[in-house]
Order: sequence, then C-alpha cells, then structure tokens
Amino acid sequence: MFYSLVTWGFFYVRLVGQPSSVDYAGITINSFGEVLILLAVCSLAYRSTVADTFRKWEAMSLKQRASRWIVCYVLPFHVLLNMNLIAYVPWLNINLGGYEDSRANAGTYIVYSFIGCGALYLGFGLLRGLYRRGVWKLYALLYSVAAASVLVSWALFPSTAFHLHHTMLGAFFIPITGSPSSQAALAQAVALGCFVQGYTRWGWSSYLDIIRTLLSPPPPPIRLESEHVRH
Repeated sequence: MFYSLVTWGFFYVRLVGQPSSVDYAGITINSFGEVLILLAVCSLAYRSTVADTFRKWEAMSLKQRASRWIVCYVLPFHVLLNMNLIAYVPWLNINLGGYEDSRANAGTYIVYSFIGCGALYLGFGLLRGLYRRGVWKLYALLYSVAAASVLVSWALFPSTAFHLHHTMLGAFFIPITGSPSSQAALAQAVALGCFVQGYTRWGWSSYLDIIRTLLSPPPPPIRLESEHVRH
C-alpha cells in the first residue's frame, strides 16, 4: 500500500496536479525512469522509518487500520500533493509559489494560526517519541552534522543564496517520524507528500542558488536625436 501510494502520488502530480507541459506522451515516457529513483529512496525510508510507524497496526482490526490509513495517511498526503493550489487563493498565498501580490486578511492569520498549532502539536509528539525510544541524542547529532555541513558549504560559496526547497524539508522530517502513533503517522504523511510533490514537479536541486549577475557591459545609449552633418 505504501509503494502504491507513492507511485500514485508521483504520476498524479506529474500528469494531473502540476504537469510541466502539455506533452503528456513525453512526460509519461520520462516518468517511467524517474519513478524508479523515487521508489528506491522511499524503499530506504520504509525500511528505516515507515515500518516502525506501521508496526503496531497489525494488532488492530481491519476497520481500525482502514480508518487510520485514510485519516492519518491518505488524506494529509493528498493535501500536500496539491499544495500548488494555494497559488489560486490570494489571501492564503503569502508570497508562496511565486505569487507576490499578497492579500492577507483576518482569515489568513486564522488559517495559519491553526496550521502553526497543528505543527507544534505534531512536533511535540515526534520529540516525545524520540525521547521514549531513547534515540533523541543520535538524531540530534545527525541533524547537527547535517546543519554544520550546510553552513560550511554555504560559507565556501558566500555569493550564493540559501534556499531550502520543500522537497528537502520533507526528506528532513521523514527520519524522525518512526514512532508507532497517530501523530507520527500524520506527520510522516505530510512529510512524504511534501517530498513526493517537490521531487516530482521540481526534481532535486541544490540548496544554494546562484545569484545571477550581469557580466556583459551595458549596451551603448540610444541617441534619440538625429545628427545633422554640415557640409
């Protein structure tokens, strides 16, 4: 079910949710190769993290497993697959997705306040799960090393701009969602949807963006007045 969900999410974003062009035949042909890379990465994530989240589901009844699978996994996963639709809601798009004309109002703050509270709730559950499993020190060390590597690479190229893509953000959070709880499953589905949507639409880009500069000299000024040559 997990791999079927990932495969479906890939082809949905690629062909329906956010296709890069109208050449659907070409998109489909290229997708058959790229989806294998995604499945290979998700296989590693399943063996290291996702399997631990589903470990206690086997003891549940079929009805309980189906309801938890739909509510805690399928629904949030599909919400993140369609994150690009926020660009069509101006009062929700606060400079996201390239939409710069922000029209924030009271509803904007209410919606994002609920999202922020939900993120804090999920974050607390994930940290509690890491503490109970006794692996929080290991993950703190690993994430510290990753953050230090990013800072060092950025320092080596100071002329670049740091850009944390949502693809990386999803991949960043998946490893800490291995607790067998509803909170962990929900957070995992959100992170997985973020990763699948970002990789499918934008690929895996560097977190250092090259700042474009004008290297060539400016063109000579255009003379608006005609010159009269006196003989």
